Order: sequence, then C-alpha cells, then structure tokens
Amino acid sequence: MQRTGTIGGDNVAGQAARDRPGPSGAVLETPRLRLRPGGEGDVDGLCAGLNDWAVAQWVVRPPYPYEPRDALAYIALTATVCGAGFHPFRVIAARDTDALLGGISLEPDGAGAVLGYWLRPSAWGCGYMPEAAGALLADARRRLAGLAEIHATTDPENAASQSVLRRLGFACVGDRPATGCRRGASRSLVFARRL
Repeated sequence: MQRTGTIGGDNVAGQAARDRPGPSGAVLETPRLRLRPGGEGDVDGLCAGLNDWAVAQWVVRPPYPYEPRDALAYIALTATVCGAGFHPFRVIAARDTDALLGGISLEPDGAGAVLGYWLRPSAWGCGYMPEAAGALLADARRRLAGLAEIHATTDPENAASQSVLRRLGFACVGDRPATGCRRGASRSLVFARRL
C-alpha cells in the first residue's frame, strides 16, 4: 500500500524526493521513479507512448504521429538547464528498471512556469504522476529563485489529469480557447498554484 504525504510539497509519497548524482541535479529520484534526461534508448518508448491515441488525444505539444526525429528533439531538450541547475524537461522512468513511463516538463515563463506531463497507459492508475510532478515542483522550488506560480491546462473531459492537478494543490482558475486539441474541444481548463 502506498503511503501518501503532502503531494504538493517536498514530501512526496511519504518520502522526500532526492537529487541523485548527475550533472547539476539532472536526475531526481522518488521512492518509485527516476526523472532524468532522455537518451537514445528512450526513442522507441517515447514513440510508442506518444503514438498511442489514449495519450495523444490529450496532449497538444508533441506532434502526432510522433516520429523518431521528434523523440530525438525531445531528448535534446532534456539536456536543457536553466536557473541554478534546473532541468525543465525530463523523462519519467521506473526507478528499479529505468523503463520509460512518460515525460514531464516545467517550463519557466516569466515569473511563473507551465507544467506539462504524460504517462504511457500501462503506468496509469499507479499514482506515478503526482509523485513525479511533486518531485519536479520541489526541485523547482529549490533551484528557481523568484518562481511564483505554476500553470497547467487540461481538456475539460480529462478527469484523470484534473485529479492529478488537484492532488498537487492546483485549483481551476478558469478556461480559455483550446489550441492544438486533437479531440476538437473548443476550451481548455486552466489550473494554477503558488510554488
């Protein structure tokens, strides 16, 4: 049984997320996950995950269909560093096997940042995303001075994503016209929380 702690704070799944050795804190580990830069060995997993309609219908930035060149471009982004060694783009992998489970980003945008994420369907329902996002938000709090507010958008019908955001302490603050929605939704819900 998973023991849950303060998801939106430094205590994730009952334990603090910890930096692991790596370039400038590039690798974060939680009790079950490793958030790390991508590598060439992740290309097939990224393509499989983002070409699965169960995932692709909800995400707006990754192209669809998702090609190996798109995966290599994302992998290059995972080497990006900003602030005091903060890596805004990472892959989510199982801590014990290093198998790719999804992707996560927290892109600084002025005094705030935009949170984005996805998981392969085989990883749904396990509580991985609150664990991964909680670790990334805790790392951002430590490394990005002046970061005040985090935003995320979700399709109004994506109840699972909205549940993740609420567990992380986000609140729905309104809606806006949808851009890039593959499902044809005209509006996106906007969520926000203070860091």
